[in-house]
Amino acid sequence: MSSLSSAQAKWERKTAGAGAKWKSAASAAKGAYCDGFSKFAEHQVVDACNEYGAGIDATSPQDYADGVSGKGSKYAAGIRSVA
Repeated sequence: MSSLSSAQAKWERKTAGAGAKWKSAASAAKGAYCDGFSKFAEHQVVDACNEYGAGIDATSPQDYADGVSGKGSKYAAGIRSVA
């Protein structure tokens, strides 16, 4: 069990300051999301792309950090369920 608790602790450390990194990566991925979704749908999906971008723009790095903080036990339970 010590490896599970260390995995949980590592996840908590990694996610503690991940808000800015998430925001940067999610913003950079907007184009790839729209390209892939358009190829899948076989037509332009302008509304979906706009909504996706609006959702990212509306979420601050702090919102993201607040959403993942304190979820270490949920992360560990997920690992435990597949181990």
